[in-house]
Amino acid sequence: MIIVCVLLLYSTFNFPIAFKAGLAKRSAQKAEAVANYAEAISDYQKIFTLFPDSEEHKARLAICYIKVGEIQQAADILKKINDKKLSKEVIRELNALIQELKQNQ
Repeated sequence: MIIVCVLLLYSTFNFPIAFKAGLAKRSAQKAEAVANYAEAISDYQKIFTLFPDSEEHKARLAICYIKVGEIQQAADILKKINDKKLSKEVIRELNALIQELKQNQ
């Protein structure tokens, strides 16, 4: 019974954080879908603040920075990403953007 109470208290304190992150993620995805990358960056930064170890969100943030031309910001993030934790879809998108950048230089 004590264990159940402890788990209940723990989840009660973590729920608001997860809820905020979920709202920010939904907002970021909507903003990205309509090419509002500045808003998406703001939302992904909120997620990154709450969950700094989320590689997928770091990658999405870097992608948005690339799309607004903030290459150095994106590079700083990409240097710290563990690409083994990224989905194949995100890796393909990052590689395509990097190839596009190389061709435009």
